[in-house]
Amino acid sequence: MPSAEYSYWIPQNKASVEQKGLELEGRFSFHKSWGSLCYESSISCQRVNDLNAELTNAKQLMYIPIYQANQKFSWERESVLMYYQHHYESKRYTSADHNSYMDAYALASIGIEYSNHLKNKPIILGFQVDNL
Repeated sequence: MPSAEYSYWIPQNKASVEQKGLELEGRFSFHKSWGSLCYESSISCQRVNDLNAELTNAKQLMYIPIYQANQKFSWERESVLMYYQHHYESKRYTSADHNSYMDAYALASIGIEYSNHLKNKPIILGFQVDNL
């Protein structure tokens, strides 16, 4: 939790929480002579409640998003890999009574990598642009 007294965050032990959720992961690949296409996905939905606090009425714990999703599309041929990644997080509450929150956000990245061997040592050269 952010500290009003200090300029850093201090952990709080909640002792007893209840976490319920669902997580789905999947991967699909398609291989042809011009390369391999791949799609990877990870999606989660979770409710995390503090069982000790009467004031929260079993509301979602602060700073923990209910929904998260990660997607990746990639193309690979021989030593070259190109990819696009997308990450999403739902809003996160910043107060126990849920009166304030941080908005949902999404991030995207693109990149390209070249891999080879030099004297039997693997070498990977890459370029990535984050936070699109």
